[in-house]
Amino acid sequence: MKPTRLEVTEKYNQQRQKFLDLELGVPREVTQTVFSKLEQDNVTILTGLRRVGKTTVMRQLVQHLLESGVEAPHIHFFSFDDASTRNIDFLDSLLTYLLENQPKEKVYIFLDEIQYIEDWQGTVKKYFDFYKGVKIVISGSSSVFIKNKMADSLAGRTYEFYIAPLSFKEYLTIFEGMSQSFFSLGDFLTSPTTQSFREIELAWVDKSATLTRYFYNYLSYGQFPECAKFPELEDRYKYINSGIYTKLLETDLPNIYDITNVFEFKRLFEVLITETGDYFEIDKFSGKIELAKNTVKRYLDVLAQGFLVGDVKSFNKSLKKSGRSKQKCYVGSPNFYTAFAGLRGDNMVSGLYGKVFETYVFWLMRRLYNYLFFYYKDKDEVDFLGTNNPLFKNLTVVEAKFAPRIDSGDFRVMKALMLKKDIKNAFILSMDCRFFDLEDGRRIWTLPAPVFE
Repeated sequence: MKPTRLEVTEKYNQQRQKFLDLELGVPREVTQTVFSKLEQDNVTILTGLRRVGKTTVMRQLVQHLLESGVEAPHIHFFSFDDASTRNIDFLDSLLTYLLENQPKEKVYIFLDEIQYIEDWQGTVKKYFDFYKGVKIVISGSSSVFIKNKMADSLAGRTYEFYIAPLSFKEYLTIFEGMSQSFFSLGDFLTSPTTQSFREIELAWVDKSATLTRYFYNYLSYGQFPECAKFPELEDRYKYINSGIYTKLLETDLPNIYDITNVFEFKRLFEVLITETGDYFEIDKFSGKIELAKNTVKRYLDVLAQGFLVGDVKSFNKSLKKSGRSKQKCYVGSPNFYTAFAGLRGDNMVSGLYGKVFETYVFWLMRRLYNYLFFYYKDKDEVDFLGTNNPLFKNLTVVEAKFAPRIDSGDFRVMKALMLKKDIKNAFILSMDCRFFDLEDGRRIWTLPAPVFE
């Protein structure tokens, strides 16, 4: 049943006021990137994990528009967080209401959490195609609403931005009120030089104690902006456990993907949390948790669509063989592991933070490289091999070691791999800062992770 005009008007006014009352927060770096593309003729899509700040980014975009001279009546916002609005009839009536008296100037419409509406794509396409002066920005905490049904209806009409969890740089600003210069990890991995390394070394020596302390906090709870509002660690962990991934597992993803056995779906993910970064084989895993292999595959796909897991396969020169090889699975944020395990300051050096740190490095590498693998042979392993070359050339070798000091015994396998693949430079992300010169002009760079972005 279609809502009345009065119902749409009341809901819209309520949502608009709530949205305008939101704090602008500390500007996310991604906000400026999205704003610079906002005049493109497409539907802009903001995706990412639940509670990473997509709505805040929308609020900051609106502020940018207002400051650039766009008048407030030409900017609209609506969030589908009310169950009574999560239907195609309401969406259609809302867009009709917003556009029936469209001014000649451009109109901006922000639609938050639209993935709750089944088959929303066709309706958005209808209004986007008909009203040429309309810019539509949508958000959602799952990529399902982009990939599953958009191919036929919105193909070629969208531009997607992934809103990542807070970087360490953003954590320092939001949680600690601290401004800190950072180095580009991608730049150094691409072109390492002694001169640039010395600059990194000076920065690390100057603030290593402070950055180390804050980096522990960041790995524990600092990837989600709302955690800054809770002074106690227990409350922060409770928020991460119940307000982020549990909500996705028990409500959001099951509703979108029609998952009927929520208990087994949630249990599978919680096992993956405890085993983040461990070797993963479908056959063995399905037997261990007593689920059919096809069910495990389906659940893993859903978790990946919801940004809750990512995987990496062992390296093979054949792309087809790499697809069938041994793999590892990482949860969507290192904070999931710390919150689920309840890690505290007194056990930070117990070795468990090695898994947390490796998960953090995985997502860094995932951002930098189109093709990401790990190396495994005869029980010897190197954590990450990355490249943007589809022929798997120009490999970047990176190891994650959460240790205050690295010595030659920490890179035996890496050294052998460099010789085998004729690689001149390899890298260890850690809490140390030094380099090791090997034979034939090869070098292993040990880089302090907290000073890179």
